[in-house]
Amino acid sequence: MRLFEQDATLILLDLVSAEIFRTGVLNLFYALAAAPGEATYEDAKTHLPQN
Repeated sequence: MRLFEQDATLILLDLVSAEIFRTGVLNLFYALAAAPGEATYEDAKTHLPQN
């Protein structure tokens, strides 16, 4: 059984946390992911190694 329709709008998510119970049940917490292409090179440059 599908949870979402096949042609549903794609929503990007990031897994924030996961908890596994002894029963095998998963508790997953997701947040909206940043859309690709929103950051600039100047934003990314702060994460590059500095020489």
